[in-house]
Amino acid sequence: MSTTVLDYGMVFTTTELVVIRTAMDEAALVDALDDCLLTDAEMDDDWDATVRSRPNRG
Repeated sequence: MSTTVLDYGMVFTTTELVVIRTAMDEAALVDALDDCLLTDAEMDDDWDATVRSRPNRG
């Protein structure tokens, strides 16, 4: 994971996934990973309520 701090204080974090294979169905992998992404409606949800509803993992 890499982190970039911009001059105006915002922090952007990037996570990269590397798959090393000799034979792979790339389209199926991309479809499966795309299914993990949040929809626009999920992004618009009340994130504070979502975080509060999760059990403490620490």
